[in-house]
Amino acid sequence: MTPEMFWGINSPDTISFKSSGLLFWAKPASAQRQKKSAKLIVEVLKDTRDIQKNVNFYLKSKNDYIKQEYNLLRKELATILIDINLLDSNETQLEKLTQLEVIKSTLISNDLSNTGKIDALIREDKIKATMATSLINDSATVYSIQKKLVEMASMLFLNNNLLKEIGDTQKWI
Repeated sequence: MTPEMFWGINSPDTISFKSSGLLFWAKPASAQRQKKSAKLIVEVLKDTRDIQKNVNFYLKSKNDYIKQEYNLLRKELATILIDINLLDSNETQLEKLTQLEVIKSTLISNDLSNTGKIDALIREDKIKATMATSLINDSATVYSIQKKLVEMASMLFLNNNLLKEIGDTQKWI
């Protein structure tokens, strides 16, 4: 895939890129913000590759509880990609910022490491300790992927002046 295919330039004031079959549109950001966004996308792809082995392995497992947890991780990733894709459909910068804050709060509530769910699954002998270790690590990686996607979206979709005005920092969690 050539860079022109990945970063399709549609008009002088719009840039689009494809990720996981979704098409994102963004107003041109500064070169520095574009480089940072591209770096984040590469990190997301590497992180996704890292968890793919366990996802494939545990989705084929006979243990329905671990399958359910890994399907939940997949669903969370898909949901955030869809939410970010819909972010640009908002009319104003304020609506985009509000939607981004909703996405951030959803991420915090979905963070599996902050729940006692894994502990309960282990205590009730529904999953083995090795499964739990993999799930904890993969959950942390998925959470990191989601944070990077939100950071990338805020750089590409939000006006930098608006972020400075309200005092929002990129390191939000």
